[in-house]
Parts: sequence; C-alpha cells; structure tokens
Amino acid sequence: MKKRCIGMILAVLMLLHALPALGESTPLLYQVQDEAGHVLYLFGTIHVGDQATYPLSDAVEHAFTQAEILAVEIDLVTAMQDIAEMLSYSLAMMYDDPKDNAQHHLAQEVYDLGVQELGVPELQLKRMRPFAWLSLAQEGLYERAELSSELGVDMHLIQRAHEAGKQVDSLESMAEQMELLTGQSDGFVEFQLAGALLYPDESAKALKDLHSAWKAGNLDELVRLLEEDAEELPPEWQAEYDAYAKALYADRDAAFFEDVTGYLESGKTVLFAVGAAHILRPGALKDRLIQAGYMVTEIGR
Repeated sequence: MKKRCIGMILAVLMLLHALPALGESTPLLYQVQDEAGHVLYLFGTIHVGDQATYPLSDAVEHAFTQAEILAVEIDLVTAMQDIAEMLSYSLAMMYDDPKDNAQHHLAQEVYDLGVQELGVPELQLKRMRPFAWLSLAQEGLYERAELSSELGVDMHLIQRAHEAGKQVDSLESMAEQMELLTGQSDGFVEFQLAGALLYPDESAKALKDLHSAWKAGNLDELVRLLEEDAEELPPEWQAEYDAYAKALYADRDAAFFEDVTGYLESGKTVLFAVGAAHILRPGALKDRLIQAGYMVTEIGR
C-alpha cells in the first residue's frame, strides 16, 4: 500500500519566475518534424521547482526563442486573472449543502490526521471536499521536499511568454482538469490522502528524486519513478485506479497527439510543453509520434 500511495501522489503531481542562476538544468527536449519540414519542440515539464531548476538548458532557451507559440496544459497566468473561473474552481472544492462536511466522507482516523497535519483551521477544512484535502496535503509535500508549484517549469515559461508578448495556448480548460479531480470517488481520494499523511517523508523524497531525474534529463530514472506504482492495489481500488490512470494519461495523451499534429500542419513553430509523463512514458506522446511516422530527435544534451 505504501509504495502504491506514493506512486499515486507522483502521478497527480505530474498533472497541476525567472530566478538567479544556480546551475543549469538539462531536461529532455525533442524536435518533431513532419514530411513537409515543419518543426515543433516537444518539452516534458515538471510542475514544481526550486531556484536551482533555473536556468534551463541552452537547447530549451533556443526552442523558447524560436517558438511563435507556447502550448501548455493550462495558461495559469490568464486563468488566475479570470475571477469567475477562479471562483468556480474555489466553489467546486467546497460542499454546497451546509449540513454536509468532510467528516461525513472520510474515515475518522484520516479526518483527525488531516486536521492535525494540514495546517488549516478545522472549521474551514470541514467545508472542503476530500480532493481539496489531498491538494493541501500535496502542497505540504512540496514544502517538505523544498519545492514549489510557483517555481514550476510551466509557470516559468508561461510568465516569460506573456512578458515577451508570445502567444500562449491552453490545451485544456480548468473545468477539464477539475473534472479529473472530482471524477474520483471519496474512498479512492481518501486512500491517496492517507498515503500522503502517513508517509510524508517517503513521498517528499520520491518527489525530490523525480525532480532531480527531470533536471538531469535521466530518462531511465524518470520512467522508473513514474511507474513505481506497479505494485498491486487492494482489489477494491484496482478498477477505479485503472479508470483514473486512463483518464489521467492515455486519454489526454491521445488529445495531445492531435494537438501536436495540428500544430505541425499549421506550419507554425511551437514549443509544446506538457508534463513529462505525457511524453516519456512507454506508449505516450513521443512513442505515438514515432509510430505515426514523424521524425522525433532528442536535442540539447
């Protein structure tokens, strides 16, 4: 259970500022070319970072400069400026019925541990749905791992693109990503929450290891860490895990493949920057493009 909980936490982390140079990151970057010679840069990002994540490699900087469009899962800068969308997001995390609360949906021991560990007043926590508790627990893991979502590579690129007047395209909406979170049962979320609360040191170490492997462009280690949840789940969660993994990975990979081919057909140069799991996993975006006949070349290392 412990290993699978940590693996699930890493899976979700791969879902959701230029700083002083403290050592260059050399993450994996690919050039995709079609038969007409159109080029797209495929960059697997990580959604958390620290000061040592920057600067990025010369190859990534070159791709960013050359790109007419930055395509990301969500343009977080624009989304956070949309008051209506952010209000809708916030409300979705809370119970509508004033008589309902998290204590009715979480096992008492998990509820008590969350109240103790999450650093939010109990009255506020009670109004929040279990997936919001899980989000808070994951933020705690970022802090424990000395990483931050505000320093994530996606946010870094998005902010720079806006500052440079570069076009930023969202491949998904906040509503679509929210649907991924709310589509899980309370019991399955509780299972993940228990792992985050019971094994914070192990989970934070796994996150730090993932970040280090990403920073070094270590493909084998990245894939190993992303697939570290291969151990069997308790039988009652296997079917839901399989459905969630399909929605989180395979379904989105297929949609991203269509986005990439559409950009290539347009003839515009694009930096296509999505979570590394969508590019590097066996059968994910890189493999799909190769199988479809596109020339995919690793660059920059």
